[in-house]
Amino acid sequence: MSDDAQIELWQDATPSARGPAAPVSPEQAAHDILCLSLVSGVGPHHFRSLVEHFGSPSGALDAPLSRLRQVPGIGATLAERIRSARAESPVEHELAECKRLGIRVLTADSPEFPAPLTTLASPPAVLYVRGELLPRDA
Repeated sequence: MSDDAQIELWQDATPSARGPAAPVSPEQAAHDILCLSLVSGVGPHHFRSLVEHFGSPSGALDAPLSRLRQVPGIGATLAERIRSARAESPVEHELAECKRLGIRVLTADSPEFPAPLTTLASPPAVLYVRGELLPRDA
């Protein structure tokens, strides 16, 4: 991932019921948040369920198929997509396009992330922002 790509990190403080996820660098964590959020079929609800189950987006991406399928709503097809996401994800392209277009990529723990969105049961994992976020935008 490019050092100058703007991604504000979301770091989940909730450890997995199976133990804490292995530590990853902030750059890798940001990459994994975007990678998991780009998987077709993983919306805000599944994203949150996977993070709660595995402790982090990295933990979900590294999980074996059998454990992915234990998460409610994650069937065989979606588990396969998640498992292959690191190899097939367009994260680098997404970041390059965002940079080219002047778009910032924010995550839920970013200071700029609109507070009202964090009160949702399943807030978006990633928010793309072009220009300035104003209070009325939330």
